[in-house]
Amino acid sequence: MQQAAGELRFEEAAALRDQMGSLARVLHQQTMENTSGEDTDIIAVAVAGGKVCVNLAMVRGGRHLGDKPFFPSHAEGEAAPQVLEAFLAQHYPDNAMPPVLVCSHALPDPDLIGLLVEQAGGAASTGRERILDIQPDQLHQRVPVFLGSREEVAEAVRYHHAHDGAQG
Repeated sequence: MQQAAGELRFEEAAALRDQMGSLARVLHQQTMENTSGEDTDIIAVAVAGGKVCVNLAMVRGGRHLGDKPFFPSHAEGEAAPQVLEAFLAQHYPDNAMPPVLVCSHALPDPDLIGLLVEQAGGAASTGRERILDIQPDQLHQRVPVFLGSREEVAEAVRYHHAHDGAQG
C-alpha cells in the first residue's frame, strides 16, 4: 500500500488499504476454542509472488491467544515445506513446543520433529524404534510416527511389542 502510494498509484493503494481493513475485521471476528484445553500451535506457510509468510497461531488453555506473522528474508524461491522445516528448526529450540502442533505442510525430514520433541523432553518413535535411529532404505520412506510425552510413547511401544509377540 505504501509503495503504491509512493509511486502515485492512489487507486491501487486505496484498494489495498480496503483489503487490509476487511482482512483485519474478519480476523478480529474469528475465534477458536479448543475444548480439550491442550496447548496447540498452528503454523501455516504461504508463498505468493516470490514472497513468503509463516503464520503462527497460538492456542493456550483452549483459548486462541493470537497470531504472529513472520516474513523470512532469505526464503525467496523456497518451497513451503522447506520454509516450514526451517521455521520449526529456528523457532522451537528457543520456545517451548506445545503438546499439539498443526502444520500446513508435511515436513520433508521427520527427523527434525523427532529431534525437537526429544529436546522438549518428549519421545518420538515408530512404535518399534526411535525415529532418530531409523536408517532409511529408500527415498520418501514412510513410517508410523508416535510423538508425545515419554509415557505416552512408551505405551505405544509396549502395545507394538505385545502385538508383535502375538503374531510371531
